[in-house]
Amino acid sequence: MISRDLSVFTHSLKERFTIIKGNLQLIIEKYQKELNNDVLVIINHLLDEIKHFEERFIFRLEKHDEATADYDILLIEDDLSTIELITNIFEAKGYTSKGVITGAKGLEELNFNPPKLILLDIILPDVSGFTICKKIKTNEKFRDIPVIYLTAVPKNQVNEKMKETKADGYILKPFDLADFEFVFQYL
Repeated sequence: MISRDLSVFTHSLKERFTIIKGNLQLIIEKYQKELNNDVLVIINHLLDEIKHFEERFIFRLEKHDEATADYDILLIEDDLSTIELITNIFEAKGYTSKGVITGAKGLEELNFNPPKLILLDIILPDVSGFTICKKIKTNEKFRDIPVIYLTAVPKNQVNEKMKETKADGYILKPFDLADFEFVFQYL
């Protein structure tokens, strides 16, 4: 069953894309004779990109959330492109991961399926990653799970919170693939 927050999020995306696609299609239908070929090519390209996005992200998120199998890495990250990229990085190394887009969903998922490692964004739409890390590290059941921040927050701010939150490390955005090398020691 798709979780409520992901279901609401994907529903909202579908509505927005329906409006965008519909308006682009109306523009083509209503003004096709008046638009030059370059504009029509651009509009059709946008329609193709929307379709690609729907197939690549929305469908994958819905299918991914339905899966209840164990996985190695829990990724708590609100950016869909980052979730997909990191999932691909770890899949290429033979590890499984699950991405969630809110801190609340991350904590909920942790109770059902404790992973070997948590990659945690600090700036999330509902709760700070610092707060989530503190909750994990003060919970006897989860405190031994390594938590690595994955963030665009400045390095000095992250360093200030490392001791307090008991995080095991961090990777700063924008990151390189090599930045993940130390993470594999926890898997």
